[in-house]
Amino acid sequence: DAERKVSDALALAFFAVRPEEKPAALLTLFNRVVKTGEQAIVFVATRHHVEFVAELLKHIGLAVSHVYGTQDPTARKINLGKFKAGKTRALV
Repeated sequence: DAERKVSDALALAFFAVRPEEKPAALLTLFNRVVKTGEQAIVFVATRHHVEFVAELLKHIGLAVSHVYGTQDPTARKINLGKFKAGKTRALV
């Protein structure tokens, strides 16, 4: 089914980084690896991390959507919709 097919353009990467270097590594990835116009999904462990990373990326001028398990379903749907429509570069 076409809606569940994974795009051939999808790239997956995993980086092992010291905990204290994670924010700098993420910013470096967005500045040097994720090209303008490309989108990225950032997975984190908790709602606190979602909010922290989203604010960090917004601080450098990126349009960011964020979702987490206890988020209001309407807000979650809106944020996912923004990312799917290409209005934000990152989904945390």
